[in-house]
Amino acid sequence: MKREGPLPIKAETWDLIQRLVGFDTTSRDSNLGLIEWVRDWLKGQGVDSRLTYDPSRTKANLFATIHPGARPGIVLSGHTDVVPWTASRGTPIRSRPRSGTSASTAAGRPT
Repeated sequence: MKREGPLPIKAETWDLIQRLVGFDTTSRDSNLGLIEWVRDWLKGQGVDSRLTYDPSRTKANLFATIHPGARPGIVLSGHTDVVPWTASRGTPIRSRPRSGTSASTAAGRPT
């Protein structure tokens, strides 16, 4: 099936993307702000989850099950840390719409 152009992004989806990429998850720091926010957001959607912590309890992984039961589910996996960002690299990374899709930019340059 051929698609005619990019799919539109709903405002609520765009707000969620902006919120997620707005968390500072620099690899040397904690990711708990993001992880706990996502856990709470999922709970509001009726999705159970659990956190597993590193030995320092400053970082965690989130495991969520959507529609638990006998049927196989879907696993989404990703990482939450980013490399350190310094002022010498320009403005912080942010996401912005581009032709109906999302693009992350760094110092005004698409990545």
